[in-house]
Amino acid sequence: MSNIICILLSAVLSPLAYAQNREALAVPVEVLPDYITRRVISDAPEQTLSELARTGSVERGIIVGAKRWDVGVPISVCFFGGSRELRRHIVEVASIWERQGALVSFDFGDRIDPNLCRSNRVYDIRIGYTQPGYWSMIGQDSLVHVGQLEESMNFQRFDISPPTETEFQRVVLHEFGHALGFYHEHQQQDEGCEGELNWPAVYQYLGGPPNNWSQETIDFNLRSSRYMTGDIKTDFNVKSIMLYTFPIDFYRDGARNRCYSPGNTALSPGDTQLLRMAYGNEAITRASSTAAITAAVASFSAPERAALRTRLNLFKADQATKNQILRVGNAQFTDVDIKACSTAPATLASVETVTQFLNAEPKVGMLRYRGTVAPAGNEPGIMVLADADHPEITDARRIVASLSSRYGKQVSLAENPGRDRWLLTIVVCGGLRP
Repeated sequence: MSNIICILLSAVLSPLAYAQNREALAVPVEVLPDYITRRVISDAPEQTLSELARTGSVERGIIVGAKRWDVGVPISVCFFGGSRELRRHIVEVASIWERQGALVSFDFGDRIDPNLCRSNRVYDIRIGYTQPGYWSMIGQDSLVHVGQLEESMNFQRFDISPPTETEFQRVVLHEFGHALGFYHEHQQQDEGCEGELNWPAVYQYLGGPPNNWSQETIDFNLRSSRYMTGDIKTDFNVKSIMLYTFPIDFYRDGARNRCYSPGNTALSPGDTQLLRMAYGNEAITRASSTAAITAAVASFSAPERAALRTRLNLFKADQATKNQILRVGNAQFTDVDIKACSTAPATLASVETVTQFLNAEPKVGMLRYRGTVAPAGNEPGIMVLADADHPEITDARRIVASLSSRYGKQVSLAENPGRDRWLLTIVVCGGLRP
């Protein structure tokens, strides 16, 4: 769950005042949509990286360092709609990051009429407006956890009812900071704000409507264990654009607390320093982060090492190789999650052969080996899972027919009639017989 971002609190109210104004105040939640969260949680390389960080084998910042973009290479951006004026406005604000003396640039196409997303190429950042809240994937996670036909950054209702100019600038700068690979300032591990928060007030506030978060969710998004320390380290910066402003009641001693900020709407000198450290002439290379991860994962299983190696190769690949790995020519087809029913060698070998078979299919989107054990019985077989009332069921039936041509009656289709999204998932079990 390393890519869930945070909450967005657009007003400073006490829990009592908030309770009295629940109906009048809509507080957007800046958490990734459930369907993306599920992908992140079940992603095999993410599970391996999380285990490395949990055990202290590598610092979390090393992991983020591996996900940063290439220094000096333009980061391509497109938009899923929005008027020309809106797109130009977002470009104008985001380009402030480009003017900080670092080797960072965005490829918006024609900045008078910025890129609309097309299905025949890879865009690093894809901006939409239809999902709840304001959020962004971290660095190159925008390429692996969401497809090319999905937004990797979201500005809810900017295309219908944009916020005030001050809020507009704050949100766009903040989310592009995430897209560049930066996390939240309040979650610094050494000098962060966990010990400065009034946790009973935090739990009361966020545990009620409209968020209704569990204590686990609140802890995950606010406590400092999520902060990524490692290959880049700066002092706590109360003026950072990446520092969120919480209600005064969240802080011990209220507005006098060292972590409290009435709201940062511009890049601070500290933000500029961090950007130059990540993307400057003397930037710490991604290669060092990749090498540290590769060394630390040596004791893991062969499938885990292979999946992580593929992910790291994607992060450092040139555009042509990324196009091939991401199967960009197949963006109109549904991406497929592949899982194993056990960690038995025969099952893992079957997962590899099924993946190779599907990789040669012309009408399949990006393949994701999830690695999460998904029980499906003990008998050898392939179960294709899809939502019955979603267009992906057509792709699922086509994949079943294709797999059946090789594996016969060992292949079955399970249609999900419920409301919980399955997306398109293939569960492989046992030693398959062609």
